Amino acid sequence: MRHGFTGSIGFLCNPHHRTVGASCWLKRPVAVDKRQPMRASLVNTSLRILTWCCVILLAILSLLPAEEMVRTGLPGRLEHFVAYAGSAAIAMAGYGASRSSVQIIGGFWVYAGLLEYLQHFSPGRHPAIEDFAASALGALCGGLVIALLWRRLSAQPRCEGCLLRRGNQ
Repeated sequence: MRHGFTGSIGFLCNPHHRTVGASCWLKRPVAVDKRQPMRASLVNTSLRILTWCCVILLAILSLLPAEEMVRTGLPGRLEHFVAYAGSAAIAMAGYGASRSSVQIIGGFWVYAGLLEYLQHFSPGRHPAIEDFAASALGALCGGLVIALLWRRLSAQPRCEGCLLRRGNQ
């Protein structure tokens, strides 16, 4: 393999530990592609940029005057829920490895509250606690979905032997 190295992963396959690969007894070398972190870095960077695009879009849509509001046809609170759930999910995917779930979800809660308050200053708009609650619930659900997916994926075995045996079951 041109850009990779081969290393032993036996330390990950200790049957006495309840960690990744705990059910594996194979201690074979596995080839690791060094280009993979670069791809992951590109995805992370893209998700982080997309997160900030969502943050800006949330502000624009929240603070537009009433006569210029953009509507989807869904009930207003469902729009809030979906917008914040999607934004929080993207933020968790992009920043979750370096930030805690509480920081990301809490940040969206504070942001939702701030944007609701700032609607006082937008012509024809009025803040509503129900809209804030829908936004906060959306951020919580979107963030938790990604956190739970990561937890589920990290609990799966990572070594070649475990994956081979798992496929035969």
